[in-house]
Amino acid sequence: MSDTTQTPPNLDYSNLQTIVNPYDHGIPFREFLDPTYVALLKSLQIDHIRRVRPDEQFNLQLISFREYGTIDLWWLIGMVNAIVNPFVEVVSGMELNIPTQASVQDYFKAVQTRTSAGVVNLP
Repeated sequence: MSDTTQTPPNLDYSNLQTIVNPYDHGIPFREFLDPTYVALLKSLQIDHIRRVRPDEQFNLQLISFREYGTIDLWWLIGMVNAIVNPFVEVVSGMELNIPTQASVQDYFKAVQTRTSAGVVNLP
């Protein structure tokens, strides 16, 4: 039996926790779903296309962990790929667009800037 365990990539998300966990920092989650940011999500730069493996079926959290080293970005992968119900739509063999680390960080900076300053400052 072969070992299929993967080590998450070494990505710099040191400040991501402050935004991924919005309730810990007074940022309402609805800010992430503001139409301005939904449009920005759709324009994120794509790093690569990932084919969903059998053990990842219906599990965007596992895909998020394998791609970004955190389960907290599952919803972002879902929104970028226009997935409404990950418990039905994420099937083995499906191709998912995976955004670059830099574009994901830019997205969160835009949300944080708007929330703290009351203005939209998109990258």
